[in-house]
Amino acid sequence: MCLEFDTIAHRYKLDGVMIPHISFVLEQTGFIDKTWFKPEHAERGKAVHSACQFLIEGDLDWSTVHPEILPRVKGFEQFLIERKPTLILSEKPLASKEWRFSGTPDLVLEVPGDRVQWIVDLKSGASGIAAKLQTAAQEILVKEECGNGIYKRFVLELPKDGGYKLIPHDERMDKLMFLNALAMVHRRLNEGEIKL
Repeated sequence: MCLEFDTIAHRYKLDGVMIPHISFVLEQTGFIDKTWFKPEHAERGKAVHSACQFLIEGDLDWSTVHPEILPRVKGFEQFLIERKPTLILSEKPLASKEWRFSGTPDLVLEVPGDRVQWIVDLKSGASGIAAKLQTAAQEILVKEECGNGIYKRFVLELPKDGGYKLIPHDERMDKLMFLNALAMVHRRLNEGEIKL
């Protein structure tokens, strides 16, 4: 299996064929509404993700962290201090050969005292049902990549005033809902109603 990821266009190709990614599936099925999204929100989210990735990998230069996102990154640091996780996977583009979709999970972690690995999606704003389906989709990808073990799914909200909120995603129907959304998107792509 050969996966190519174009970071600028945010497009994934599996064995030379473009496949939908998680956000595209959720947008096309109405779980993500970009009506109110502004470019600065996307840029802030990328900056937070990048700083958090450098922090967990031990490479963050704090002087490069913009004051606007500093409380969020400090919130992530608090999470790391309190939970003491070991990083298994971070920001690695993955694809499902079985289900023909792609995505880039934020974090897969081992946490002391827990026998299963955690799939953690970082959010610099409030999360909702789309985040639950997103982590369910990420679990599918992680299982194909790392092995068919047992995982716990979480979203880690990093509010603008600091701190963090760890929200478990344990609804078993999330996976089925995502796969139904994915089936709808594949059908619409095959019918030519939408394009990647």
